[in-house]
Amino acid sequence: RQTIHIGPVRKLGARVLPGDRFRVRLAEPSAGVRLQACVCEVAVDEPAGLWLPLSLPDPQDVAGGIRELLGAWWNELEGAFYCNGSVEDQADAAWYDWCMHVSLLTWKVAFAFVPPASWLGGWPCFFVALFATGVVTALVGDLASLLGCSTGFLSDDITAISLVALGTSVPDTFASRTAAQHDDSADNSVGNVTGSNSVNVFLGVGVPYLMGAMYWQGRLSQGLTSEWLEHEWKGRTYRELFAGRYPAGGLIVPADSLGFSVLIFTIVALVALALQYRRRVAYGGELGGPKRAQRRDSLLFAMLWVVFLVSAVGRSLAL
Repeated sequence: RQTIHIGPVRKLGARVLPGDRFRVRLAEPSAGVRLQACVCEVAVDEPAGLWLPLSLPDPQDVAGGIRELLGAWWNELEGAFYCNGSVEDQADAAWYDWCMHVSLLTWKVAFAFVPPASWLGGWPCFFVALFATGVVTALVGDLASLLGCSTGFLSDDITAISLVALGTSVPDTFASRTAAQHDDSADNSVGNVTGSNSVNVFLGVGVPYLMGAMYWQGRLSQGLTSEWLEHEWKGRTYRELFAGRYPAGGLIVPADSLGFSVLIFTIVALVALALQYRRRVAYGGELGGPKRAQRRDSLLFAMLWVVFLVSAVGRSLAL
């Protein structure tokens, strides 16, 4: 056992209050040593009502802190070029580690420019990473849409539930994997999946519908336009399909096979939740457990996705 003494923690300001917290992170281990989530949160333990006045930090300390932060950022960028993040770990990398490293090198280098989490309480890291994730998601989604269009035989709904959905879920997949590896619970990894899908549904659908409804509400006084009347859906114009029921026009998005897709999704989602509950009863948690159970349940979840995809695509082709 080794005891480490930590000197006074300074805040750039006037005082440190009781209950303030800071984090201690172990880094730069010796050769051959691998660290996982080595972060400890320390709370200032002082009598209630006591605060310790501190003077402004010394300029040399500030300069040293800036150099330390820039050094951490440089190490992050440098580690992106090494398999498993460092020279020592690269020496022990297996063939599949190299395959993942080569395939993800572009993204690793791009995201290495995200500021370290130790800067300003992690807020620059959060906003830059959020922006970068949004750019990657939009880029992958557009590429998937273009791929679906270039094939010539995939309809828009099939492209959406297969290529676009799979492409835009890649960042969420790796985020959940990282959270599952480093967190003590499955809350963040599972919550990331449910949260991202909630954003896709409530914002991805709700915001465009709201904007479209507001636009058409403002155009009610102008009446129907020739563009709206001649717009086609499945070989028939809106004049034939909707002009009688909606004489003033409006935002119309035909559902087509959406109802069937939602039904299948609801069924497989309930099966997935039941499987998660069974894992909690059998192994004490939604993630982890014996290796055999991990592989078995991973295969079951993959099969649920295949069942949904095949059912939805088959229904779309049948219509």
